[in-house]
Amino acid sequence: MLSTLKVVTALIFASIIIYFIWQNKSNTDNYSSSFSQFISLNGADEYVISVLKNGEKFKDHWARKIPGTGIPYASADAEITLVASYKYYIKLGELKYANEDETLVFNVPSLYLSTPVAFDSSTLDPSCDADLLGSCKGTLKNLNKEVSGKLEEKGNSYMGLVYETSAKALAKSFDSIARQSNEVAYNNIAVVFANEPGQPRHIFIFNKNDCGKEPCSLEAPIGNDGFLKTQ
Repeated sequence: MLSTLKVVTALIFASIIIYFIWQNKSNTDNYSSSFSQFISLNGADEYVISVLKNGEKFKDHWARKIPGTGIPYASADAEITLVASYKYYIKLGELKYANEDETLVFNVPSLYLSTPVAFDSSTLDPSCDADLLGSCKGTLKNLNKEVSGKLEEKGNSYMGLVYETSAKALAKSFDSIARQSNEVAYNNIAVVFANEPGQPRHIFIFNKNDCGKEPCSLEAPIGNDGFLKTQ
């Protein structure tokens, strides 16, 4: 059973890669909404399964002080707002799987944040207030240099929000192709992320409908400016 499962899994992942290559040639405008496909080939084995979009605001304060006094005589306050797209992926080569009774269990060593984090340039809004001797140009330049690192920190801090949707996307992707073959028998698919606190088992029932008890697609608000979506 496991050897057959291995062959079918390899064929499934190969099919996903071929589908992505075809999509890449035929349409380059849909990546932002295709959250459970190969939408990144920055590495040879990046399967992006969740995207979290969120409005971010970064600030920086600059001040020049009178030597020996600590009293500022020039200052500037810079701010940058943008909408970032945090892409979370798994490495297909790291996947391990086992068939436990009627449940196909995927063990995923890690969910990763794709870096550098992308953002919509049309949403980029820099602003700055400075006194007579302050330098907005220099302050904004320094803040711009820090944005990439700040976005990576933010993306890693949000990872706890995307485990469930990531597990659902992986399970659905596998099932949508595996159901075309009768070689793999299962009623449920379980996904476990080794780097998720507590390592809960995300279980999806596939014997009655495509997505089990949960809706096929999920969209949840994150604060006032963001949303998390899988399909």
